[in-house]
Amino acid sequence: MLTASADTGAAFTGTEKGDVFKADSFVSAAGTYLPTLNSSDELDGGAGKDTLNITSDNAYEMADASIKNIETITIKAANSVSADVSGSNITGLETISVLKSVNAEVHANSTTDVNVSGAKGTIDVAGGKNIVVNDATADKEIVIGETATVSGVTPGT
Repeated sequence: MLTASADTGAAFTGTEKGDVFKADSFVSAAGTYLPTLNSSDELDGGAGKDTLNITSDNAYEMADASIKNIETITIKAANSVSADVSGSNITGLETISVLKSVNAEVHANSTTDVNVSGAKGTIDVAGGKNIVVNDATADKEIVIGETATVSGVTPGT
């Protein structure tokens, strides 16, 4: 489980098995929303097929954490999601999935599959390898960038 502080070292390095890293946001005693995936974090999934699960009771903007050897990232948020996984700070990522949000904005490199479902607002995907979008309302704007191969767009769920 990630913390609001810097998460680095052996405790945040996976094994040869399929490890699961959890980044659940929380509200502090002072009433401040705190995400647990931060730009100072250094996560290494090691060998195996690893997953980073991110949940937020608020809007979520993905931090520029150092993430390597984690093959799947899933995000669920009570409000909008903005996730840029196209940078050099993320290596080894195969799939990013936004499973719940109001609006969803995902930027991925050309080797990463992108899945968006359960979004109630606009969906904007830039980049990506294979993209699957399931619009929760069937009446909002869906924008898919020019470097993607569309695998499926299904209105309604």
